Amino acid sequence: MSIGFRSLSRNYLLALGHRTASLGSFRPAISRRGNSSGGSILNGIRNIIKTVVCTATAPLVQMAQTGGGAIGIGLGGSAGAGVMFGVSIQGGVQVVADPRGNIGIAFTGGGNPGYGVLGVGGNVGVQFTRSNAGSISDLGGQSFGGGVSGSVSGVAISVDVSGSRTAQSVTTTTGVGVGGKGTGLAVTGTAVPGLLSTNCGANP
Repeated sequence: MSIGFRSLSRNYLLALGHRTASLGSFRPAISRRGNSSGGSILNGIRNIIKTVVCTATAPLVQMAQTGGGAIGIGLGGSAGAGVMFGVSIQGGVQVVADPRGNIGIAFTGGGNPGYGVLGVGGNVGVQFTRSNAGSISDLGGQSFGGGVSGSVSGVAISVDVSGSRTAQSVTTTTGVGVGGKGTGLAVTGTAVPGLLSTNCGANP
C-alpha cells in the first residue's frame, strides 16, 4: 500500500507541475494580446482624430494651393504706445496649412524693442495670414516687420507685414479695439511644433 501511495503521489505532483508550467506559458500570451488590443484602439482613435482634422481644414489646404503658399487663420492682437520711442507687443495663435497638405498650429509673439512706435492703440480679433512659404515649417523662426492699426466706434483693423529668411507674410486682424498706431522694426518669433502638426495629403 505504501508503495502504491508513493507512486500515486509522485504522479499527482508531476501532473500538477505540468499544469502549472502550462499556465505560466499561457500568461504572457494573454498579456501580449492585451497590449496588441490597446495599441489597435489607440491607433483607431488617432485615425479618427486625423480624419476630423483633415476634413475640417480641407478648405484651408485648398486656399493654400490656390495662393501658392502657406496660410493661417486664428486669433490674435496687438497693443502699443509711443512717439517714435515706445513699446508695442503682438501675438497670435493660428491653424496653418500649406499646398503640400500639411496642417499645424502656429504660435507667434513679439514686439518693438523700444522705438519705432507712433500712436496709441490696441486691438484683438480674428487673424488671417497669407505667405509665400512653401511649407508650414518655413513660417517658424524669427522675423522682422511692421504694421498699422486703426479703430472706429470700437471696430478695429490692423495689417502687419513681416519677413524672414524663409517666408514673407501679411497678417490682417479684424475685431475690436481702441485708438490707432503704426509700428516699425518689430521683432517676432513663430513656432510651429511638430507634435501639433500632421499631413493630410495634397488635394487633387
